[in-house]
Amino acid sequence: MTLNSKLFGSFNHIYYYNNMNSKENFVEHLFIRSINIMKTNWWQWPDAWDTQRKLQFLEDSLSYAETNELYEQCAIIRDVKETIK
Repeated sequence: MTLNSKLFGSFNHIYYYNNMNSKENFVEHLFIRSINIMKTNWWQWPDAWDTQRKLQFLEDSLSYAETNELYEQCAIIRDVKETIK
């Protein structure tokens, strides 16, 4: 292991988030990753959330996705919404 990797190896993630394209920001990137995971079976709703809370979350998420023109995430949100009704 070189001195460079010892000193700067732990900063790779910080460098990545501080140097994303100007079009993207951290919140949008996090939102996209969070919604994309809903395509898989690796996630679940919080136990304390009832149907109304789930639907409100999906409505708020859909509004954000539409505003930011994240159409793939809109489709995912609509698919998840259909499983709740």
